[in-house]
Amino acid sequence: MGNLKFDITNMLDKSEIKELKNTLKIHDRKVFIAGSTHKGEDEIVINVYKRLKNEFHDLKLIIAPRHPERMIRC
Repeated sequence: MGNLKFDITNMLDKSEIKELKNTLKIHDRKVFIAGSTHKGEDEIVINVYKRLKNEFHDLKLIIAPRHPERMIRC
């Protein structure tokens, strides 16, 4: 069956990248992504993000939990 992390070969073209950035409202901002997080890790990520935000004012945080039932939108 393979592993999605390693089997992706298609890259997005420029228009798809622009559309994704608009959808995520990141435009040209720096992005800190924490993927596949487990319970308890989100708090650690948020604390690190807050410290980084002092230095990188345009930083955007995206947390993608490992289990979809933990997902919330802000």
